[in-house]
Parts: sequence; C-alpha cells; structure tokens
Amino acid sequence: MRVLAIVALVIGPIVISAGALGWRYFPNDAAFAPLAKQAVIVQEKVSLHTDAARTSPEVIDAPPGSLCEILGKSGSWVYVGFATETRGWVPAEVLEKVIPETAPEAPKFRKPKADGKTA
Repeated sequence: MRVLAIVALVIGPIVISAGALGWRYFPNDAAFAPLAKQAVIVQEKVSLHTDAARTSPEVIDAPPGSLCEILGKSGSWVYVGFATETRGWVPAEVLEKVIPETAPEAPKFRKPKADGKTA
C-alpha cells in the first residue's frame, strides 16, 4: 500500500505536467481559421496538388474529415491550407464548408387527401 502511494506521488505530477504541456502546445484545428473560411474534406482519396490541375505534382493525401481553410479559388479548384501549414489545390467538389453559404431549405411534405390517402 505504501509503495502504491509513493508511486502515485511520483508519477501523478509527471502525468499532470505532460497533460498540461500537451493541452497548451497541441494545435487547435478549429481555431486556426475563421469559421466562415473553414471547410471539411468529404471524399475518399483526396490529394492536394501544387497547381490547380490534376496533372500537377501531389503535395499530400488528405483523409476524409480533414478540417482546412479556404485560401483562394480558381475555376473549379480551391486553394486550401491546414493547421500544419500545408497548402495545396483540391477540386471544389471534395469540400464542404463548415458554415454553408445558403440557408438549408425546409423539407416539403405532400398533404394527404381528404380520404386519408396520399396524392
């Protein structure tokens, strides 16, 4: 019992210090760009390119769910940056903005006929 208490008193502050350092210095992906400029990669196997062309060299592969900042647009291509300072071009169809540019539409329901059957 005494050994367990000593181990806890020695390891406890080390674990707390490591957690505090990680919390302080780990990058906050959500805070690296304004919400209006944030987007998410929504397709599988997306590669960032050095230029706005599929034939240009690839920079990295971005997995689905990656949060990025929209830095510019050129035709159907979007220039994005990540919290790690990696930047590149991706096709616009692989991105979805965090805050949509237009408000979503309410669903439309068909009204039933008077006899209870749908139209």
